[in-house]
Amino acid sequence: MDSTLEIRDNADNECYEAVVDDKVVGLVVYTRRGERVVILHTVVEPEFRGAGLGTKMVRGVLDDVRKRGERLANYCGFVADFLADNDDYRDLIDTYGHRGPSV
Repeated sequence: MDSTLEIRDNADNECYEAVVDDKVVGLVVYTRRGERVVILHTVVEPEFRGAGLGTKMVRGVLDDVRKRGERLANYCGFVADFLADNDDYRDLIDTYGHRGPSV
């Protein structure tokens, strides 16, 4: 994937979009509950899988969550795997409101 990747928050549709060459190629679907974020699902278009797009997308989303001063109350399995491998994002987990990976 040599093109420029943009991660943008589409708040109207409650998802972050991964955009390459003006085409949405991935989504992180979420809902916000006050200062808590629940990440429901992570999707990458088949032709973009295996190139690390999902990881880059989740990193961008979590960076934005941190910037907004929000916490993760729940998240999908892909984000759970990312957090298991990236201790520097674990501070975002709201242990009070956390229920583990969403199903």
